[in-house]
Amino acid sequence: MVRDKNLEYITRTFARTKRKDYENYAQLAIWRGIDRSGIKPVTQQYVKRYDNHWALIDLFFPQLNIGIEIDEAYHAGQYKQVDDQIRADEVLSRFDYIGESMKPKIIRVNAHEGLERFESDIRLAIKEINEAIVKLKNGVYVPWNYSDEFDTSRYLSKGYIDLSEDDAKFRHQIDVANLFGHQYRGMQRGACRHGVDSDIMIWFPKLYETGYKWHNKINSNGTEIVEWTDGGGGDIPVNQRVRYTFGDKKDDVFNTKFYRFLGEFQLDSQGSCSVRHIWKRTKTRVPVVQPSGAVTICEMCNRGDI
Repeated sequence: MVRDKNLEYITRTFARTKRKDYENYAQLAIWRGIDRSGIKPVTQQYVKRYDNHWALIDLFFPQLNIGIEIDEAYHAGQYKQVDDQIRADEVLSRFDYIGESMKPKIIRVNAHEGLERFESDIRLAIKEINEAIVKLKNGVYVPWNYSDEFDTSRYLSKGYIDLSEDDAKFRHQIDVANLFGHQYRGMQRGACRHGVDSDIMIWFPKLYETGYKWHNKINSNGTEIVEWTDGGGGDIPVNQRVRYTFGDKKDDVFNTKFYRFLGEFQLDSQGSCSVRHIWKRTKTRVPVVQPSGAVTICEMCNRGDI
C-alpha cells in the first residue's frame, strides 16, 4: 500500500497535542473549519527566544503567515499575560530559522473565560484564516505537498536559494551538493567544496550537542554561528572561509533528519582563534549551478581534503 505522506504528516502533527485538551480542541476545530485543501498546518513549534529560552506557538500556517496562540487558564494572571506578550513578540520576530520574511500575524484564542468566549474566538479565527486563504488562492498559489518540500528542481529552475523566499530544506547532503555543480551519488561529511568555486565550502553544521569535540551554536536571529572545540583545533585555511550553510536539523513530526538553508557565512578573522571560530552571515541569497560531470561518490570525502 502506498503511504500518503500528507495524511501521515497531518495526523502526526495534530497527535502532538492529544494530551493538551484545550489546545487540541481549538486546533482541530480551526483545522476542520477552514478551507484546508493544499494548506500546511504546523503545531507545537518551538522557537528560540532572545534570552536563549524557548517559546511555543500552538498552530501555524506557513503559507498564510498566521499563527494561533491558545491562551489557557494559567495565562490569566497579569504576569503571565505580560510574559505571553513578550513571548508573542519574540515568536513574531523568528519562526524557527525559516528566514526574514514578513512577521507572522498572531491570532489569540481565549480558553479561560468559558465555552462561549472560547467558541467565539475559534469562529473568529476560522473567519480570518479563511479570508487569508481566499487571498492566497486568488494569487500565485502552490498547494502544499509534503514531498514537494524536498524537491530541489525549483531552485535549479530559478537559479538561487533565498532565505526570505524559501523554507529550503533537503533530505540528504548530496541533494545540497548537487545544487552547486556536483553530481554526487553518495556523501556524508561535515562539509564539501563548491563544485565550481573552490573558495566556497558547503557546510552542514550540527546545531545541537553530539558528544564530539567540535560544537556549533547559532544565535537567536540566525546571523552568527560560534564553532568551538574541546581541544586540538586549528586555523581555518583561506580557501575555506566562505561557507554556504545548511543546518543539520531534526523533523519533529517524522523524527528524521534534514538540512535547512541558513545563508552564506564568512569567518570573522578578528574574533576567531584556533579553537573558537566565529562565522557571520553575509548573504541570505546564494546562486545555484547546473551540475556537470558525474562522479559516483564524493571525491573530496575520499581524499579527505576538506
